Amino acid sequence: MHTIFVTDIPETPGTVIPLSERESSHFFKVLRGAPGERVRLLDGRGVRGEAVAMPGRRMELVSREQVPEPEQKLRLYCALPRRAKFDVLLKQAAELGVWQITPVLCERSVSEGNSPERWEVLLQEGCKQSGNPFLPRIAQPLRFAEALAEAEASGCRVFFGSVAQAELPGCGDRSAAWFVGPEGGFSPAEDALLKERAIPLNLGPYILRLETAAVCGLAALRLLMRRLPLLLWLGVALLLCAGSGCSDRTPELHPLMKKGRKASRNGDFSTARRMFTHLVAKFPESAASHLALATLMDEGLNDPAGALYHYDEALRLIDAGSGDREVIQASRALVKGRLLDQLKQEGVVSASQKELETLKRENAALRENDRRMKQMLLIQKRKIGELEQSLTGTPRRYRVKAGDTPGQIARQYRIGVSELMRFNRLPESAPLRAGQELLIPSRRD
Repeated sequence: MHTIFVTDIPETPGTVIPLSERESSHFFKVLRGAPGERVRLLDGRGVRGEAVAMPGRRMELVSREQVPEPEQKLRLYCALPRRAKFDVLLKQAAELGVWQITPVLCERSVSEGNSPERWEVLLQEGCKQSGNPFLPRIAQPLRFAEALAEAEASGCRVFFGSVAQAELPGCGDRSAAWFVGPEGGFSPAEDALLKERAIPLNLGPYILRLETAAVCGLAALRLLMRRLPLLLWLGVALLLCAGSGCSDRTPELHPLMKKGRKASRNGDFSTARRMFTHLVAKFPESAASHLALATLMDEGLNDPAGALYHYDEALRLIDAGSGDREVIQASRALVKGRLLDQLKQEGVVSASQKELETLKRENAALRENDRRMKQMLLIQKRKIGELEQSLTGTPRRYRVKAGDTPGQIARQYRIGVSELMRFNRLPESAPLRAGQELLIPSRRD
């Protein structure tokens, strides 16, 4: 049954319902609605009903009900991402039953919205998809401190994302507010204020994009408010994340990973190897992509030399505090032992030292080739960025990686450290965080 958004739903059954041109055209032209077909009605203010299509592109009311407002309301306070990402986020917020969305102007915000009419249409689509009878309200943008004060004044328990909190806190019977910062993260002052006045919520050990953090956090709070188990909200959050398109940017959920795993389960190791090889090429700095290929070479292809290389790459890239390091190290040790046994059995060497040296050289050559490829890619990206900058006059953007320093970034783009930090309105002594986005000023040749 299709859903139609109606501004005013009459009270008397049999009444003809006035449809907007957009809804009428969508149902009767696009969906080819026919007389006698029943549809659901929503007005965005808690009234929902059912109607039947009549000849002459008319709708007659069949039934109507008033849904009471929820006692617990879910509010989203979010820095604005770029337009396409915010479009998806709005629909999913409406599907999750968010009561109010407040754009927050943070110190590191780089985007400001200016399409409230378009936003309302997207929210209507989310309500129609989910059956949510209450259209989320979009409030006027607020500065960070003002937004935090408003959330507290509304009686909400305020939450924000943090890797410091290990257990899900209770939500009680109160409403909840979810704060999401810009791509560059909250500033130190904003972060300190949140730690003092809000509750940290752990969404996992990885740095999430703005729109992913917003959807996963909303899903977690929605289920906390319903007192559902931890594992259930994790599953729902992952499904929402996959639906939002983050699979295109996350190797763990990328289609190549899914196809490779499916082929491996079916015993089609050559296809699996092709999928995982493409995944490594697409995400060369991802421990997950190297680990997938290493496991396949180890367990399916009996290629210990290749497995050893990709296990080493996974260990290089994985977080130092990750519990998976020990598992990878154990797998690597087994592969290395198997490789030496295989070489001895084949009579290649009477002792392992010579083969180990050869293996080290091959490994070093692979690393050097990998380094050169990455260096060439960086050079090409920089040239393209300089060309785009010269054509458009707009500053380039750089996403900080683990281990980056202001000096390294400044040298890469041939600018001064003070110029880089001043252009981003950061003190020269300010630390950089992985995932933070910097604007690169034009270089004066």
